[in-house]
Amino acid sequence: MDDFVDKFIAFIEENGWNFGGGYRTIVDGHYINDDGTKGEYVFDH
Repeated sequence: MDDFVDKFIAFIEENGWNFGGGYRTIVDGHYINDDGTKGEYVFDH
């Protein structure tokens, strides 16, 4: 995933665009923690 994000950000910057978002895996409406467990519900922010 890190390799993809690095290439994605490079592509965005090479085209003079901006990316203000983040990336996290979401399953069943929950962010997935680094240990694979379900984390906070997406819409609880």
